[in-house]
Formats: sequence, C-alpha cells, structure tokens
Amino acid sequence: MRVLIGVTDEAGGADLADFYGWLRDTRGVTRVSELKMQSERPSGAMSAGDVIVLTTSAVSALSATVQAFAAWRSSRPSAPSLTIRVDGAGTVIVSTGSAQELALLARIANLPGAVPGVAEAAASEVAAEGVSCEGVS
Repeated sequence: MRVLIGVTDEAGGADLADFYGWLRDTRGVTRVSELKMQSERPSGAMSAGDVIVLTTSAVSALSATVQAFAAWRSSRPSAPSLTIRVDGAGTVIVSTGSAQELALLARIANLPGAVPGVAEAAASEVAAEGVSCEGVS
C-alpha cells in the first residue's frame, strides 16, 4: 500500500518536515514500512509541494502513523491537519489523530478490521467535528 501524507495548509512545509522526522523516530512505522519525502506536483486532492510517502504492506503502519500524528500534534501549540491519501482508495483529512479518523482510513484502505457500520458511524461523528473525507463509500 502506498500512502501520501501532506499538510492542508500550503505554509505548513516546515511542519511536514518536522512530522517526517517524528515518523522516522516512530518504530511502529519504520520497522514495517519505507518512508521518504517527495515533491508532488500533479493536480489532485493535495496541494503541490512536498509529501511524505509511506510504502507498506502492514496494517499496523497506518495505525502507527495516525497515533504518531496525535502525539506529534499534542506536543505543539498549533499544528496543521494532514491530508492522507491511500493510492487507489481515497483521502482523509486528519485533524486530531482520533479513533474515528483512523476508522475512516481503515475503511478507505479496505483494511481488515474495518467493520461495516463502524466506519459509517465514525464518518458521521467526524463530519460533525468538521473533518472531511473523500472516497469513503
């Protein structure tokens, strides 16, 4: 699975680089996936600029990434939301790193454990909090 991680704020490039460093120090991510920074210029859901590319076959890497974001975000007075796009599946805007956002990611990535009904309930709850998602059916 190939996952592209960017920031929703075009001025958040320094934040993305900082989060990349945080991810590189997160063993739950690095032991089961490959991480790299890459420039992205095509049109799409993410703005042009740098993105983190996470390549993995392990479900745990996606979960560990969202949990790392929650920890990284809580260590800062303000941090941008992330745009997480799972190639061929859809996009989720992650603002807090909540269980609901993780459920949405699991659903769009068609991961084991994405129980029918749970993602829909999470989508409703997350939408009420102002988080957006694309590609969730």
